[in-house]
Amino acid sequence: MAKRSTSQSGKKSDQGNTNNVQSDKRITISNLGHSGYELKKKISISIRTDQNMAIASYDKLDTFGLGPTEDEAVLDLLNELCEIYQDLETNPGLPGSKSAYWWDHLQMIMSKKANT
Repeated sequence: MAKRSTSQSGKKSDQGNTNNVQSDKRITISNLGHSGYELKKKISISIRTDQNMAIASYDKLDTFGLGPTEDEAVLDLLNELCEIYQDLETNPGLPGSKSAYWWDHLQMIMSKKANT
């Protein structure tokens, strides 16, 4: 269902090889860029790049997007959030479950666009 982060700390698992990390930054997103969904409020995501890949992550849901560029990683992450919303809309999970937490959080930050 969701792409999951393998490191809660955000550090490379190969601690002996940190030369490949070029940048870590946070950006604010105000638009999902999706025809069916919209953000209700801005979200903060982190982006890490190394020589071969960019990773955009949304820590509150422990999910991420990948791409050869930062823009493509962000787009992948935003698409992932929309896919999670779609999945949980039909099956939000049991109260107290991680899925229920994700669904509650997604409902706070995004919604389906009204049919026009």
